[in-house]
Amino acid sequence: MRRFGLDTRGGGFQAPLDLLNEAYGALERPVVAEGGTTSVLIPLRESIQAVLSELLRRRPSQELASSKAVGKLVSIGSQCARGDLPLSHFRRIGIDGDILLNDLSSTKQAQLTREQLGTLFNRGLLFLNVLMNSLDESRLKPA
Repeated sequence: MRRFGLDTRGGGFQAPLDLLNEAYGALERPVVAEGGTTSVLIPLRESIQAVLSELLRRRPSQELASSKAVGKLVSIGSQCARGDLPLSHFRRIGIDGDILLNDLSSTKQAQLTREQLGTLFNRGLLFLNVLMNSLDESRLKPA
């Protein structure tokens, strides 16, 4: 995220990296015995959404993109992908992103075990890692 400038605050909003660190802190040091599901999942979801929003804003050419993650990632990928990745790669991670965001939203009220919570957090990290490693940061407008 630092490589993409997603570790700084902008426009009065919390930086995506700060949100991710907040989720990690809540996972590592839970306030309640079972881990405080919402204190982990909400900042994680907001971090992912903030990353997508910032990458959309920094595309070289603005174009209409769907409100779903798949539409956003296809648009971002079509303009900012590493040269060796096909557009279908971004469609696939977009589908995964939509499923992940739905899971983060639907389970935030559930009573998850620490293991289940850790699994969801790791899915979020993996999604962000795949996304960041799929993009050529030199194609983005400066932060």
